[in-house]
Amino acid sequence: MKKITAIMFAIIFASIAISCKSDRREMPLEDYAKIQAEINIPDPALDPQLVEKVASKYGYSYEEYKDFNDKVEQDQQLREKLGEIRLKSK
Repeated sequence: MKKITAIMFAIIFASIAISCKSDRREMPLEDYAKIQAEINIPDPALDPQLVEKVASKYGYSYEEYKDFNDKVEQDQQLREKLGEIRLKSK
């Protein structure tokens, strides 16, 4: 009986651990614009510590910011929307 209980607890804890895994999420363009304005450097690789500090303030990691930065650099529509966001904030 104790073995069955131990196996059940192991299964429950394993399922909890699997379901709570860290999924990367994509940040909204508005958050990206705020972080980018605070960082004010062209490439996040120039100062990863600063990027990590500012991104974590908004609930993102350095990798999430860098991935989204790369996506914005390659997508003309995202760059246009980013420009509109910057114009509205002024």
